[in-house]
Amino acid sequence: MVVAGLLAVAHVAGAPGILLLAGILPMVAIFISFRINQITDRLPWLLVALGMALLTVVNGRWFILTEFLGEANADNPLTRVFQAAGYAALLSASIVVVLRHTPQNGGAIIDAALVGMGAAGIVWETLLRPRLLEMGAPSASQTLMLVQSSILLACAGALLRISWTTSRARPALNYLFVSLGATIVGLILSVTLASADGSRRHVLIIICWLVGYLAQAAAALHPSAAAFTQPTGGRTEELSPYRLALLGGVLLVPGIAGSAPHFAGGEADILLLSIGPLLIVPLVLTRIGQLIAQRARDQRALAHQAHHDELTGLANRRALLRQVEGDFPELALLYGDLDGFKPVNDRYGHEAGDFVLQEVGRRLTAAARRDDVVGRLGGDEFLVLCPATSHAEAEELRGRIEEAVRTPIRWQDEDLTVGITIGVIHTDAEAGLSPNELLAAADEQMYERKRRKKAGQDRRATRESRSALSFSAPAASPASPGNSA
Repeated sequence: MVVAGLLAVAHVAGAPGILLLAGILPMVAIFISFRINQITDRLPWLLVALGMALLTVVNGRWFILTEFLGEANADNPLTRVFQAAGYAALLSASIVVVLRHTPQNGGAIIDAALVGMGAAGIVWETLLRPRLLEMGAPSASQTLMLVQSSILLACAGALLRISWTTSRARPALNYLFVSLGATIVGLILSVTLASADGSRRHVLIIICWLVGYLAQAAAALHPSAAAFTQPTGGRTEELSPYRLALLGGVLLVPGIAGSAPHFAGGEADILLLSIGPLLIVPLVLTRIGQLIAQRARDQRALAHQAHHDELTGLANRRALLRQVEGDFPELALLYGDLDGFKPVNDRYGHEAGDFVLQEVGRRLTAAARRDDVVGRLGGDEFLVLCPATSHAEAEELRGRIEEAVRTPIRWQDEDLTVGITIGVIHTDAEAGLSPNELLAAADEQMYERKRRKKAGQDRRATRESRSALSFSAPAASPASPGNSA
């Protein structure tokens, strides 16, 4: 601020080229930052550089017309075109930044932009419009000033909101907010402190321009500029009654502020009444559209959660029972229960157990056919529903699934091994069994198969034990006749 003040004094005292050189500084800083900060997302910075280049053209024209050609006021249509294009480029840079952050904080950012735009309506009606009318400014100049101030204040609100939620890039964003704030104050002062001939050489105005340039250069050179467009998180914010009232108040600003002069005995502000809604309503509609989309996403998520297992993403018990109720000429149910899952869960913990369940779900899905429905009933129990499937086809699928599950599962440099026992039930439309009865029958088949498997393991273990005893028992030695007493 001190540096800007000294430069402003020098500018007013007779060194007008300082403002022109200061406008070039941010462009140089941006291209230096590309190299030293390794910025990958360069689009917003390139738009800032373009905007500064256009505004530098404005400053250059001002410098030439006032210092060399002796004109008191260099404000003409061509200057306004370059100025509007420069602000449009800076606005585009702000929009790019906002779009990069909207997946995390879109609602809050739009709300902040709307508040800024509402504030612009009040600033326009209380500070800018009276002075422009006093100066006899044409309608085109008034329109440009209203649009510029509205856009700048909307961007300021959005950037301020982003800086609160982005920790890594907060220094760079704060510098940009200072730059934007100085630009807004300078724009207001350029109207309120302008001389009768339209000259804007007041030292406070120049200080604001210089602060804006220096802060912009600092933002580009700061190491956090590399994370400028990278959101670090956020949460979906509900549209509370307070926020809803705030949005309603913003919508009312153009009507109330624009009509206020009429109720005070003057003329209504037709410009604000017509342009204000054109600027505010699209943002409000965007916010409403965002809320509708969020509601639709929430409903889809709830519907998915109601019919899918949270851990594996497979169909849950409710969805499976509904599928079983379908009218199938033939239907096979494969009811599977994992073998050896509890020891894995006890030894390696629930994280490993969850990973095993997820991997088993993926393997079941890969082994099943396209029309089969794979689901998790709960715990370590799975079900595969196979429509239009013969008993032989179901047995073949059972073998594929058992083979797929037996393959060791790699988890944190450990091979986790589980198996699966599957009970198969085959039915047709004439069986007349309810879904719960079918599941109970498949469950019984699974446990019967598990009992047979365990009995077979016990018999095999007994045979192996007897075989080991027969090989290890020493042979008895009869007494030698020569050693008898």
